[in-house]
Amino acid sequence: NNYSIEKIVHENGEYVGCYKDNELYRDLRNGYIFNSDLGSNFCFDFCREKKFEFAAIQYYNESFFFCSCDNRYGTLPSYIDNKQCLCTANGFEFCGCRNFNRVYRLNNRTKITEISIGFFGCYSKIFQDFEETPLTNELSSIICSERNLEFSANYKRNKFTCLPPQGSSINGIACNSTCANKELCEPNNGTTVYHTQKTEIVVLCPNLVQINETFTCNISIQSQQILTYDLTINYGDSKFEHKSLTSNGIQISKAYASNGLFTINILVGGRNMSLNPQIYVSNNSWLLFSNMISNKTFNSSLVYSYADFADYIGCFSAKSFQNAYSDVFKLEDKIENPYECMKKCMNYNYSYAIIGQYGNCRCTTRYGMLLKENDDACRCVCQMSSDNYCGCEEYFKIYQIRLEKMFDIVQARYLGCYIFNFTYFASKHSTYNTNGLCLDFCRINGYSFFSTYNGFYCNCENGYFPLSFIKIDENECNYKCPGNNSQTCGGYFGPRSFFEILTRNIHLTSFSNFVGKINENLQFRLESNYSYYHNSFEIDFGDDHKKNLQFYNQKIHLDKNYTNKGLYNILIRSSAFESTLKMELLITNDSIIEKKRKLDKDITIYENGELIGCFKDTNFESRNHQYFPKNQEVCGSQCKRENFIYSAVSSEENCFCGNSPVSGFSSSSNCMCGCAYSIDR
Repeated sequence: NNYSIEKIVHENGEYVGCYKDNELYRDLRNGYIFNSDLGSNFCFDFCREKKFEFAAIQYYNESFFFCSCDNRYGTLPSYIDNKQCLCTANGFEFCGCRNFNRVYRLNNRTKITEISIGFFGCYSKIFQDFEETPLTNELSSIICSERNLEFSANYKRNKFTCLPPQGSSINGIACNSTCANKELCEPNNGTTVYHTQKTEIVVLCPNLVQINETFTCNISIQSQQILTYDLTINYGDSKFEHKSLTSNGIQISKAYASNGLFTINILVGGRNMSLNPQIYVSNNSWLLFSNMISNKTFNSSLVYSYADFADYIGCFSAKSFQNAYSDVFKLEDKIENPYECMKKCMNYNYSYAIIGQYGNCRCTTRYGMLLKENDDACRCVCQMSSDNYCGCEEYFKIYQIRLEKMFDIVQARYLGCYIFNFTYFASKHSTYNTNGLCLDFCRINGYSFFSTYNGFYCNCENGYFPLSFIKIDENECNYKCPGNNSQTCGGYFGPRSFFEILTRNIHLTSFSNFVGKINENLQFRLESNYSYYHNSFEIDFGDDHKKNLQFYNQKIHLDKNYTNKGLYNILIRSSAFESTLKMELLITNDSIIEKKRKLDKDITIYENGELIGCFKDTNFESRNHQYFPKNQEVCGSQCKRENFIYSAVSSEENCFCGNSPVSGFSSSSNCMCGCAYSIDR
């Protein structure tokens, strides 16, 4: 027990977890490089001064570390364990490893931890298994403290273990007088043992109080030591107080005379650490009315709108379409969101949109099917649009462009700031929440209303409002969305920003199948399911003839004839949304017109043999395909004509024929790549 404390470690932030990062697309978007000697607390204070909610530290090199700040985190899938955040740049504290963030919460911290580390002795034998991890004595002590064990043991700087209380599994009989000197411990094949004492200071305050309501906060110490701390308390309203904190704990009382969010900063004297619980003070007169929904008039507004031109197919590895690269058109310009990519691919008459990170948009007429992944592999927030997902690194989202000239207009109609006393059917917590992401989550799951609150929460609801609710002052919904600070995601501890989800189908059909003759009467049908008010449309037939009309929840038949041949673009615009419906129409003077017709039949595949399986390699002879298209049907026919017993195809447009059995069986998922020039095989 007669050892001295060599190191005191404290982090002036609350550790959240270990999360994936990317050098091209940072999870926390405001990054800085600092000298490693400055330590993590310098990063935390730096981000806190810039009014950010979270900070992250990451290894950069032996002399520097990467510090990043934001109001969000976790925008990249993070199926990782904490070992990816046990790197170090200075030898006395942990940071995230390359492309991994060790994330900390900066505000509303109600617990701080201080770790005291001291050399306990040098021992000849430790009756316990060691972990093969090179760590300094300070870092191994921190790990053991996090595991709630008091002792750590290091052997030759490349192994460590955590020990239960003194005396149960260590032996010092073989030690001589040199064992007390830690510098001589390692050269004599000894194991250095350090004792760690953890002290926690905890504050408990109510989250929500009323104006002029007196409330109490309890501050306590949890430690094996007898300690006293001098506290400076800043209540956030120009009032300060000094207190002495002992092992018995203390209470502080306070009442606020105005409403809003208040942060109580509790500074610990002689330490670079603090607590900062947040309390929201509500205005007693915030209630505006509480009548039934049928008696209310809404001043609603559309706050979010986009056009959906395609149907989601799934999440695919980049290898999924590598066999089709010759057919892929890559847009040079970066796209803002997935719907912009879909629109461009539709305008260029492609069948599929391939959407990745960094504004990456590709269009193609086919795609492979290798390594279809779970949708979570593509659940990364778009770099250029925080309201959408755009795939992750080597994974892409695939959408099929609708063949018919139609799209959905998805809108969120803001209904106001409300207090509800009921449970939603679907709810989720998101560390990068926005109203746009919440809209998509609830729409995909079939709900017609959604709300956001406390910044990080998204809730869905079906049907109309509940039987009773309370609408409150709009100023109470003042919590900025963590993923997009230009949006408001409800208020603190209750108030919700409430939205109605509106989906409009706009559909233009040509009864002439997009081809017509001069002076021939052509018929079109325009339909929409929007029934809230009359929708105004402008139809531009492409020959300087325009027509305005209004309708709702109905179909309109239109007649048109052209006096000159050529390719005409029919454009339909609405005053309610920015997107334009487009249809190409070819007018010719030919007497016989081969009209385009919609393919609506099953696909018949003639295998020309029995499928044996998927194989990594074969000893078959390679054959050049003599016919188009290049798939198993054609290859099987060719091998049969040449009197072979077996045929095999790969996505590289190869055909193989053979007579001997094959070996090297592989998973069937490795043979699910689309055939070149034959998208249905």
